Amino acid sequence: MAKRRGIIAESFSVAVDLGVRMATPIVLCAYLANYLSERYGMGTGWGLLIILFGVLSGIWNVYKLLYKLAAKTPIRGRSKEKGPVERE
Repeated sequence: MAKRRGIIAESFSVAVDLGVRMATPIVLCAYLANYLSERYGMGTGWGLLIILFGVLSGIWNVYKLLYKLAAKTPIRGRSKEKGPVERE
């Protein structure tokens, strides 16, 4: 039971981390776009471009985290005894 609880807590932690890594750059870029628009009178095109940069940055952060997690996860069903496949 304790092992299952630990797996659930770890999965929840990863889900929260993914959400924060995705949402933070988007929110910060939206505030930056709003600030620049109010302060300097920039058009909506620049604001949308800054928000798009935040979205791409969030996607990149999530990709890096998932890549790191995938490298740590062992592949099921593959034996360690098997060597490279020899071709004739």
